[in-house]
Amino acid sequence: MRFALKGVLAFVVFSAVLVASCSGLSPNIRNGRTELLKAVGREGDIVAYLNVDRSKGLIDEISGGSRDELSKYVYDVIVVGSDDCEYGAIEGDIPIIGRSIVASKLNGKPTKVGDVECFVAKLGEMDLYFDLVNSGVMLFSTSGEGFRKAVDIFIKKRENIMPESVSLLLQSGCMGVYGISPRAKISEVLKDGNVETVMLLLDRSENESEYLLSGIMEMKDENVFRATNVLLSDAYIRDSKDNGRKIDMKRMLSTYRPSSVDKFVGYYDFRVPVSLILRMLGKQ
Repeated sequence: MRFALKGVLAFVVFSAVLVASCSGLSPNIRNGRTELLKAVGREGDIVAYLNVDRSKGLIDEISGGSRDELSKYVYDVIVVGSDDCEYGAIEGDIPIIGRSIVASKLNGKPTKVGDVECFVAKLGEMDLYFDLVNSGVMLFSTSGEGFRKAVDIFIKKRENIMPESVSLLLQSGCMGVYGISPRAKISEVLKDGNVETVMLLLDRSENESEYLLSGIMEMKDENVFRATNVLLSDAYIRDSKDNGRKIDMKRMLSTYRPSSVDKFVGYYDFRVPVSLILRMLGKQ
């Protein structure tokens, strides 16, 4: 999910320079949680949720920039990778009167996808379709059809897909990832329908250079399990060697619990260095 996590986070940083003179809080945010997350999570999709306030350090690392005022205006980022596009929503305290300013800051040009008006801008080598569709709600996609899909799913034809318990769990840390039989070709681990179920939560630790990973990935068969286990273990060991860290095998085995019988890879408070997160995202 390289665009989803690298490009979007850079997009979030830039879009934080907004008009903040009046309130424009997303109507979906209640008691510090967003209800919008429940609109996604269909079979075949992979969903990533980001809590901006809890993830400021990670955002700075991934996007290559630092904006201390970011969490004042942008609270949540939802990214969906489907088999035909990537799309999502950015929520926060963004007044609708700032729509044209947001478009101008991002060098967006007015366009239309069917009967849906929006803006399009260049994000690296790709086009980004986006619009502030409501106070506090900005939608985006890597394609025009994807943007129209986002409008339908989040606004026009919205329905609750994700269970309440899953939504609350994903929002309990810095970043959450969820998917049922994901088909999006966004990573080596999740490609080709290899994963039946994924539920991962990344949260802060007392060490600023590390995050805590908990959750499971259930594979479709034992062969995929073994290949995934090797891929993840090799990435962890290689990153440790490249960054001069001693590999604590006892700690690794006590928190990283693969099971070929149940075909799942499980983690509980597994310490993940920021460098490994960046490596998995293709940043390093």
